[in-house]
Amino acid sequence: MKIQEEAARCLLCIDAPCSKACAKGLDPARGLRAVRFDNETEAGKWLTSDCASCDAPCQEKCIHPDTPIRIRETSAIINGSDIKPVNDKDLPDLSIKFCGINSES
Repeated sequence: MKIQEEAARCLLCIDAPCSKACAKGLDPARGLRAVRFDNETEAGKWLTSDCASCDAPCQEKCIHPDTPIRIRETSAIINGSDIKPVNDKDLPDLSIKFCGINSES
């Protein structure tokens, strides 16, 4: 996962539901904005290593119409830890069948 691409998907909510849902009092929306505008160092202030041990209620409250922003994974990459997605089944299936041949991206 490329964190810049994930942060670019963020809708930049004014009164972000993800930040309101954070039980640890962090500001995931602000962290995602920092990543989006190429400031990963500052993003670490709002997306801390505490996110790795969290069950990610911020992701559940994300209002993105397609799939929620992967805040927990983004935080893990910023903070140098390697964790698995919260729920693999929420990730889109990118496989297609082209001229009878299966292809997966």
